[in-house]
Amino acid sequence: MQYKIPFHFDMETADPDDAMTLAILATHPRVYLVSVSVHPGGKDQIGFVRKILNTLDREDIRIGAGTPKSDAPRVSVFHRDWIGGFKDSEADGSAVDIMAETLRQFQDSTLLTGAALTNPYALYESGIFFDRWFCQGGFAGDNIVPKEHRLEKFDGKMTCATFNLNGNPLAAEKLFSIPIKERRLISKNVCHAAVFTKTDAEMLIPFRNHNKGLDLF
Repeated sequence: MQYKIPFHFDMETADPDDAMTLAILATHPRVYLVSVSVHPGGKDQIGFVRKILNTLDREDIRIGAGTPKSDAPRVSVFHRDWIGGFKDSEADGSAVDIMAETLRQFQDSTLLTGAALTNPYALYESGIFFDRWFCQGGFAGDNIVPKEHRLEKFDGKMTCATFNLNGNPLAAEKLFSIPIKERRLISKNVCHAAVFTKTDAEMLIPFRNHNKGLDLF
């Protein structure tokens, strides 16, 4: 039986990318998605995430919530049109408790972050953290990216603010300074340079019926 890599995914719902990532992660043949935490973790966000997981027959995945400062709606019209109707829902626990439980079960689990780093920082403050972390954020400037691979809007830049890391810069600064075995950043200009064309979509059609997450994506 092929080994599956255990993952925890910390996400938000401001843009479509994290929801799409969740659909792929939850059903990827090489990934065992153990748990999810949501920033900041409003009841509408938890209901939305739960609806995705239920659609994919992954009701076993536990969902943690951060600490929202208000009851403001945080699930966009795009998300509601995409997934259909859903009800607000309570989380299975706090983001910190859910992440800590995952680490107790799977010490080699990987953290993937697609949101501001408030939830992971709260975990760090509890005294534990992941040894392997993939983070969406950061910026690879002209000193790293060859000119032929630069997007025009980023050409000439050595630095550029990114949404996820600036959502909680103090948390980001601290988490980048702690010693862990592996830490990778998927930088802003790499993400923005990704191209998904109609041809790419058509190429995936023969495979989508074999994977519910890919079909939903």
